[in-house]
Amino acid sequence: MSIERLDPLKTADAEQVADLHFQYLNDSPIVRFGSSFLRRFFYRTLVRDGLVGVSFHRHEGRIIGFISYTTEPFGFMGKGGRRHPFALAWSLLSGIVQRPGTAKEIVQIMRVMRERTEEDTESRDTGEVISLVVDSDYRGFVPAGGETRLAVRLFEDAVEFFAAQKVGRVHLLVRPENLASNIFCSSMGAEFGKMEYGGETVHRYTYTIPQAAPAIEASS
Repeated sequence: MSIERLDPLKTADAEQVADLHFQYLNDSPIVRFGSSFLRRFFYRTLVRDGLVGVSFHRHEGRIIGFISYTTEPFGFMGKGGRRHPFALAWSLLSGIVQRPGTAKEIVQIMRVMRERTEEDTESRDTGEVISLVVDSDYRGFVPAGGETRLAVRLFEDAVEFFAAQKVGRVHLLVRPENLASNIFCSSMGAEFGKMEYGGETVHRYTYTIPQAAPAIEASS
């Protein structure tokens, strides 16, 4: 199978996805929560609960790219924390112990996420791509059985998931300085916009999932 969905019970796969996240997105908010949070809570507990989904491609036995997404962009973290308060607290505490200077930063990120949840006025048919990573050695790689490069194929798989969940549009938050991601979102046909997130302005792209044309009934 070209694209696989992450099984949180397969620890080795979850670890490889987390490793790619750390390597290429080490400035993302969830990385600041610490290694334990990312490896144990985000890519295992949240995935197991269906609050986060992950699609990935394995090449020669190694995961070389993945995309993570959620159908609850404003509430997946809060819901996961309410379901597993002790697991969340333990993973965050482990991160603080490893890097004491991150305690204040973690509190700030949690506040931003809480505010984002409270400000949610959008319909429930909105999803979000959280992260998209492809190993730099495989940026132009085309998986077997397809004609598009890996990043596009991963995005298409996430869109297929969203469509099956009756999600009509998908948000992608991108830092203005991340030129490659901005170009990618535009190339996928996403609509450009801006929003305030964590005290900074970020680009918010909105991809509208094409709806199948209604069947035309033959006249009798």
